[in-house]
Amino acid sequence: MCESNAFKGDEKIMENVAVLKVKENSNFVLEDIKGNSKEIQGKLLYIDFIKHKIVFE
Repeated sequence: MCESNAFKGDEKIMENVAVLKVKENSNFVLEDIKGNSKEIQGKLLYIDFIKHKIVFE
């Protein structure tokens, strides 16, 4: 599988992220493979597709 873990700084905020949706005002919705979702606010720093890692500031 190709899901990613999401981090805000060094803190892991969600595992197995399958979908990342961009909303207004620096908001993002993360959805995992089970259909759970979490909305966060921050700046997207990078996505590492090899390490399956999404990093926010």
